[in-house]
Amino acid sequence: ARINEAEARQVIDWLNLIEPTAAKTYPVVGIACATVQQRDLIAGQLLKIRQRKMPGHEKIQQLHLNGLGVYQFAELQGQHVDVLMISLTHGMTDAQGTLTRDLHFWNTLLGINQLHVALTRATQKMFIAHSIPPGLYKVLSADRKFLGTCILSHLVTFAEHVQRGEQEAAEEQLKKKK
Repeated sequence: ARINEAEARQVIDWLNLIEPTAAKTYPVVGIACATVQQRDLIAGQLLKIRQRKMPGHEKIQQLHLNGLGVYQFAELQGQHVDVLMISLTHGMTDAQGTLTRDLHFWNTLLGINQLHVALTRATQKMFIAHSIPPGLYKVLSADRKFLGTCILSHLVTFAEHVQRGEQEAAEEQLKKKK
């Protein structure tokens, strides 16, 4: 599964949460996807919303004029954004909870490098859409010989604490990452 429709919808919904700055301009937003197919899916949906003047098209148009970009992780090198929305794409592939084998990509040198680049692009905020089941976080984070998925699981756990406003738990998660 190289695309994840639920994550694409989540990312587009998050765009509606972007507020103008004090100077009445929008921040520069980047959307980073783990796969080229996910990048193309989201870019295509954004184009369709703008062309058909669907709900939210004005904001998406303003964000676009302000530098909204949709990238695959490998294309992020050299890009800097105020807000980064990440679609990890990988996760469960069916109702039985079968996991995609693509998660192992994050344990390769290239995967770890792309993860590092993605995590250093945003200057203000980061949103992370993923489909990794909660029970798997602990399994992934415990196995340090698979560094990429270990980092990924800590990141996802940290992001969820932040999104729920659990500051102490988020700080605790940061300490575990070191």
